[in-house]
Amino acid sequence: MFRKFLTLFFILCTVVVGYSQQTISVRKNPSENNLKIKPLKDTVFYVGVNNPFKIIPHLKDCSKIKVTTDNGVIELADTCTYQFTPAALKPTHIFITKGDKTTTIDATVKLTPDPTWNMLDTTNTVSIKKLQDTKGLIFVLENFKYGCSFKVMWYTILIERNGAAIADKQVKGPQFPSNFFSAVMPADRLTFYAIGIEGPDGFRQLPDIHVTLK
Repeated sequence: MFRKFLTLFFILCTVVVGYSQQTISVRKNPSENNLKIKPLKDTVFYVGVNNPFKIIPHLKDCSKIKVTTDNGVIELADTCTYQFTPAALKPTHIFITKGDKTTTIDATVKLTPDPTWNMLDTTNTVSIKKLQDTKGLIFVLENFKYGCSFKVMWYTILIERNGAAIADKQVKGPQFPSNFFSAVMPADRLTFYAIGIEGPDGFRQLPDIHVTLK
């Protein structure tokens, strides 16, 4: 009876130890969990823009590493440096896979800031001649670390003189209406509204712009 007990005990121990060893074998190596990403131009990633980043701690060889995401595209740009282009504004993860081990990293994604129309001075006035030189609404992102452009799809312009509206016209594209400069004069107040633009992260509508001509 005692021998049977020892035999049964040995079998149970073997099963438990084997199960324990199997559980430990599929756990991630702690060193793999220390992998992180470092954006090279900003602390976040912008939708529709090529955002460079690298893996830290620095790895000399990334040929055996696969870097993917659940939002957009990641491409290898240089030795262990990657370009990440998020597709949408949503919770985003980057996956670093080496062998059968995968590290999941949360990534902060934002839309690009609103571009601005840099024709205005500090008093929100602009000369008619300056508008003639620009020939339309051109929006840019100043002091932005990424190169991106914005296309004006449409806008509406309201012209007021002495407090009364004299014109309210919808315009397609960035150009001013053909009769715009013959219709305005100094001291007129302009309101550009319903401004629709297309940028690297898609379509958006900009806030109204109020300006006085001089």
